[in-house]
Amino acid sequence: MQSTADDPCRERATTPSNKEIQPVDCTPRSSATPFTENVTTHRSDIAGAMRHEMHICSDWETFYKHYLPVADLSPKTIDNAVQHLKNCGALLATKDDRFYFNGFPVAPSSKSNQKRTETERFGGLVGIINALGEFTKSIGQTPSCEFVQEPNHFNDTKTAGGNFKVDGYLRILQSTVPAKEQVLPQQEQAVRKKKQMARKKKEVVPKKQQAVPKNKGKGSRTERPLANLAVPCEFKSVLGKRHQITIEDTAMAIWYFSRSHSVKSPDFNFIEDYNTFTRIMLSFLLADEQGLGFDPTIKRYLEPGDPVQIVYFVYKVGERYFKTVGIMFESRRLRVTGRGTRVWKVVEVKSFQDLTLLNPNQHPMVLKDVWLNKGSMTETQNLEAIFTELRKLAQEVEAGNEPSIFKGFRDHRKIPLKDCLRNATWEKYFLTKECDWQGDSSKELASGVTPDPRMFDAPTIKVRAASKSLSNSSRQLQTLPTDSCRPDPRASPHPRVYLSKRQFRTVYKEVCTALHDVEQFCDVVTALSDSVFALQLMFLAGWVHRDISSGNVYLYKDARGQLRGILGDLEYAKPFENSNSTSDPKTGTAYFMAVEIQTQLPIGSSPSAGSIPAEEEMETTPIDKKLPITHHFLHDMESVFWLLLWTLLKRFPFDPQPDGTENPTQENSNKVEAFQSAIWSVFQDTGDCPKQRVGLITAPGELAAYLQNWLNRHLQTLITPLTTFRTTLFNAYGRRQIEIQGIADCGPAYGNLTVLLGVCRNLVKTNWSLPPLVSWKSLPASTVANAPSPDEVASNKRKRRSSGVGAQHPKNSKSKTKHSGSPDSDDQEDGSVITTGGGDEDEDEDEGPEESEEGDESMEDEEYTGGQDDTESD
Repeated sequence: MQSTADDPCRERATTPSNKEIQPVDCTPRSSATPFTENVTTHRSDIAGAMRHEMHICSDWETFYKHYLPVADLSPKTIDNAVQHLKNCGALLATKDDRFYFNGFPVAPSSKSNQKRTETERFGGLVGIINALGEFTKSIGQTPSCEFVQEPNHFNDTKTAGGNFKVDGYLRILQSTVPAKEQVLPQQEQAVRKKKQMARKKKEVVPKKQQAVPKNKGKGSRTERPLANLAVPCEFKSVLGKRHQITIEDTAMAIWYFSRSHSVKSPDFNFIEDYNTFTRIMLSFLLADEQGLGFDPTIKRYLEPGDPVQIVYFVYKVGERYFKTVGIMFESRRLRVTGRGTRVWKVVEVKSFQDLTLLNPNQHPMVLKDVWLNKGSMTETQNLEAIFTELRKLAQEVEAGNEPSIFKGFRDHRKIPLKDCLRNATWEKYFLTKECDWQGDSSKELASGVTPDPRMFDAPTIKVRAASKSLSNSSRQLQTLPTDSCRPDPRASPHPRVYLSKRQFRTVYKEVCTALHDVEQFCDVVTALSDSVFALQLMFLAGWVHRDISSGNVYLYKDARGQLRGILGDLEYAKPFENSNSTSDPKTGTAYFMAVEIQTQLPIGSSPSAGSIPAEEEMETTPIDKKLPITHHFLHDMESVFWLLLWTLLKRFPFDPQPDGTENPTQENSNKVEAFQSAIWSVFQDTGDCPKQRVGLITAPGELAAYLQNWLNRHLQTLITPLTTFRTTLFNAYGRRQIEIQGIADCGPAYGNLTVLLGVCRNLVKTNWSLPPLVSWKSLPASTVANAPSPDEVASNKRKRRSSGVGAQHPKNSKSKTKHSGSPDSDDQEDGSVITTGGGDEDEDEDEGPEESEEGDESMEDEEYTGGQDDTESD
């Protein structure tokens, strides 16, 4: 698994780091929390990202039975609890024999309460809930938590940016927090409570946005006096369920959040409907630790004798125990649903009670905690299925037969593959499982619960009609044909299936470095080359990976100090299917996703059998005749291509050369700005595929022109092999038959991809002036949403020209690109598909070299300036 550079506990495979612990930076992925510690400032963004996972339950009985932690409370128990509240004075009677809660004779927002503080208005809740706690003891049960009211109290958390204010919470009585911790952290808050009086008219943030869990960001409490009830959010990747209670004046509602979906109950008047209030609070008070959201398979400890008093965790995996040494990856997304991946470096200990190392000489291992669709295959199950197919092929090779899947590979390409099968050495190209475990599942979507994407919308402003006696009624606001119209972003483009999620933990033996943290380009090539070999083994077994990214291509240093690449994260891998019925759901990382997968549109029509299409003839067919997009082996290869291109452009420094202008400093500044825009126009962290990105794959000559402009001058010899491999991919896409096969083209494509990486390796050997790689985190934010678009760069350049400052930057690539995407959904693992299109390219003169039109064999037949791979010498 990957090892990040900035944590002293996250040691590189090649170079240990002693730097101070920094906030976790994750692999570039869609809809990730922006790199800021102040997560609470992103409440509106979070509300937008979560709108399509929110549901409304209009039936209280359904919510009781399906979403509350204890659903089997009998009517007699509720009646006895209500009678107990009456006997102890928590419920008072009116003259007309009605009852109301003590401390709430009138609504908190009533005029008679205007001079009272928020604590005084809602202070009665303490006595009511604690009285219910006493009732549970009277029936022979022990309450699991107690209510604590602390208005405007800052929450304490171990996660940077996770602090926010609450007004009250249910605190678990049997604490899991080490005794020496002084401040009550979020881990001990079983249910947080938020109460609020009537909102002022100036408030524009809808109250329901305040119900967003803390790790998804809660915003400023300006003009927002209120209280909150929700489960511990520090363990966001290990909690399958979480609740929150919101109270606004007399309206109370319960929220259920999970990795699968989120649901809000109907509102009710908690002062008048005391039976419902009693039933809800007893459900929480009588819930066990797991029902409240605490994971009993995780314990928190303080490091003995450590003056810093850092909390670490011990995970139970089956019957084994692993103590965390440092965090390696933690997902920080804008939504609750999804995989919630968390990866730790760990060592094995004896038990929760005995933290002695099981083996004092053991090497660290990696623990991966993730939520997957219930019923889906785990990474280890997928690997075992792949290895089973490879064993079958090995038997055929040992018998002297050549399996038909080798058709298309050149003879010298078959040799290492057959040797790997004969020697059964395929496991070294993948992660090695030490042990694994399957945990609980999140709740299924209840019947009758409906999506409500408008739940977090701001309240609609009502426009008052003109009231003056001399007003002109013809001057009313109305929509005109010239007004701009935008699609409603709240509408989900496709129906979504909300599958239940199940928790999985796997411990791996290898502690690796993720590709985006590898410090030497030669090591990047090593990791990519071995990962491509792993993809070829998967091809022989008939499996596609579907999630190639810089976060699951690893560099590993073994005990002998030798480096090799490892391909990981096979949760999304699946057997390749020649299907023309339905498309695969879109999976992967936006930066490295194949264009067809990202757009859900095929690249070109299928030509007649045996012909090689000219690129100008690759015209798309009408939308209703499009082939379904099934993940293909070519898509995995294209992801490797994007990953290599991202490394060459993003991790090698841009070196603008002066053009002899009067102001070279300003000129270089213009070029750097244009370079950032050019990178952003291809690598965007969105669900939409940028127009320029489509053009680099589909338009002749566009990739060559793009690379001539923006590739580091020391890497210019890679332009020809890069563009030739692009042609290989494009023509292979075109030759697929209606059944979406194209298997015969995979062998030559894999060979050409291997040659491309060999040219990169030889470039490192022969070019001593090659600049070192730079950390992708230290570069300007050219791949985030706030980077300048090409149109903005052009506008800025025109402004400079009009003021006489600066000169023209190098010619850009052929098309003008506009960023029109919105953040993508979280991995789309639940079956949602986003359809996007590239559109036509603007024509412009292209002075760069034309790309090879010779087809898939061209790279292996041609010698390049950058040198030939050693394996290509015949």
